[in-house]
Amino acid sequence: MLLYGGDFLWAASVYGTLATMMGKASPRNLLALSMTLCLGVELSQLVSSPWLEHGRSHTLLRFLLGQGFLWSDLACYLGGIGSMYRWHQWRQKGTFSMGGVFFYGSRSFMKINRKQRLLPYLLLFM
Repeated sequence: MLLYGGDFLWAASVYGTLATMMGKASPRNLLALSMTLCLGVELSQLVSSPWLEHGRSHTLLRFLLGQGFLWSDLACYLGGIGSMYRWHQWRQKGTFSMGGVFFYGSRSFMKINRKQRLLPYLLLFM
């Protein structure tokens, strides 16, 4: 888990960031967009141009762009994004609990606003 956990969480945070920024997008569109973004970042690691190598020498860009291509990273991305996709689908149509309060689809025991609906996505970044 330690070896692949970072890639799994990075991909999950990509999905969570896109879901937060594009609140009305369907989970399927978020899945496609986040997989495309992660695949693009991973494939960019196969390119060895001087400006990319210089960018990867900085800590933040190394975190965003990665350092080397690995097939296992693609599996981790699929797992992280897939788990967020399933959770997002389940959250939209099923029941879930947050803080001991159970929500059933659109009906709940208390009214929640948009910021409270986004709370589970935002918790990924803390």
